[in-house]
Amino acid sequence: MRTQIPMELQGRVFSARDTPQYMSIPIGYFLGGALADQVFEPLMFSDSKLAGYLSYFVGRGPGSGMAVILVLLGIIGFIGCLLFRRSKDIRSLNESSDF
Repeated sequence: MRTQIPMELQGRVFSARDTPQYMSIPIGYFLGGALADQVFEPLMFSDSKLAGYLSYFVGRGPGSGMAVILVLLGIIGFIGCLLFRRSKDIRSLNESSDF
């Protein structure tokens, strides 16, 4: 992006890009803690079929709910990367660089 954006606009563009990115970090911390304590840990200690299936991947016991969150985040991140890889706009940033 540094080569495609004029020098006089880089501060504005990068701050507009970084603000939502850095605002999401504390939101993620709060949501992650609440989801782990209130949703996924109780789920993994229950006798549901879903907990049985997930226990094959992350085990059972303390911390298994947090492990489910990490597995889900990995899957969501992978799918997001695949979707963004198909974006013509993002690919054009790489193809038109002045290197």
